[in-house]
Amino acid sequence: MSGCTDHALSSAADLVGRGPITRLIETRGGFTVGKPVPRRYRTILVVEDDPDVREITAEVLRQEGASVVEAVDGADALTKLDDLEGPSLILLDLVMPRMDGLEFLKRLQAHPRAADFSVVVMTGRSDPTGAQGVLGELKKPFNIGQLVALLGKPA
Repeated sequence: MSGCTDHALSSAADLVGRGPITRLIETRGGFTVGKPVPRRYRTILVVEDDPDVREITAEVLRQEGASVVEAVDGADALTKLDDLEGPSLILLDLVMPRMDGLEFLKRLQAHPRAADFSVVVMTGRSDPTGAQGVLGELKKPFNIGQLVALLGKPA
């Protein structure tokens, strides 16, 4: 991962790789705790402003065989939507500069291909207020096992 120091990578690995196990997916849109996201997605868009978390998340998903696109915030993600082969899964951080996840969700609903995209929010909030219409939630800090389980594979 370019640009990551050993210290930064270590702290990001703690966040993504060895964090405590928490809820994987809350009940929303027909999915319940512990059920994986269906493997019908061609591309996964990772929208995360923390470069270490974004790169580690994307790398784990790639190692699991997923096609991954990365975005640094909601505004960057909006510019990449038309390049995604649908149907696509969006892993969306809620707290980001420039355009946060909630504003991105509002704009996503107005996108001509909105039906091609399913969203799982990645958040440290105990209640992601305003994140309506999402498939589920990946609670931060999450671990690699939870991320892999999201794809429907055993960790």
